[in-house]
Amino acid sequence: MSFKERYLRGDCSIDMINDYVDMWHAEGEIKKTLPDFLGLSQEEYVCWMISSDEELARMLGKSLPKKDLPYCARHVNWKELQKRLEQTVQTLLSADYHIEVQPTSGSHWQLHLTLPADMEYQQSEQICKALGLNRLDEEHFLSFETVTHDYLNLLLGKMAGYAVISNHADETGVWLLCESNRALHESQVLSMLVDFEKRLRMEIRNKHYPTVNEDTACHQLYGFKVALEKLGLLTESKCFVYPDHFSEKEAENHG
Repeated sequence: MSFKERYLRGDCSIDMINDYVDMWHAEGEIKKTLPDFLGLSQEEYVCWMISSDEELARMLGKSLPKKDLPYCARHVNWKELQKRLEQTVQTLLSADYHIEVQPTSGSHWQLHLTLPADMEYQQSEQICKALGLNRLDEEHFLSFETVTHDYLNLLLGKMAGYAVISNHADETGVWLLCESNRALHESQVLSMLVDFEKRLRMEIRNKHYPTVNEDTACHQLYGFKVALEKLGLLTESKCFVYPDHFSEKEAENHG
């Protein structure tokens, strides 16, 4: 199967074209021209040669049938996944948490989460809830620091802003099978904000989070809202957080 056929089927990213060029060069007896080997027309090949991978992707995209497909595939390379997933985890938990994405074998990968030394059941339960690890045993983090990829769809959805149906790894990163062109509904976004505020209020009162207070909680909530705004899930007017936001909430809770 040519590069173009695989790309239009959604089996690979546009970057894969460079691997096909290497395969073409490595052949002992070259029976096809490079454009034929890639499956590109002369117009597409010239576009790629004088422009960029991105321009070729745009040109190939025009040849796709105009369908409202229920799903789409999105590829995130390992470096970008590490960066975005850690930002998401720190937003949902706290800046004290760090993660590492680790390829394992074949299409499998896992997330390694750095945990406090004195992990307790309540913390393990809260981590599972905050990260959307609903199918994971609530005591999981009392014994393990890793989560396999098949438990991570909800967390990946929070990172991407789309409902992720499944995911699998390749050599360069992770493919996300998402609901096509459907960002999280407004009710889901509001639910995420409510859950995040509850998490922050719990941390303010919890001795295990000595660095979290009313001021730092305001900064974390603002950062979370800005992240949602950049994903197109929240309007800019709803990002503002009053400096005494958590002071008032804590006063209500203790009143």
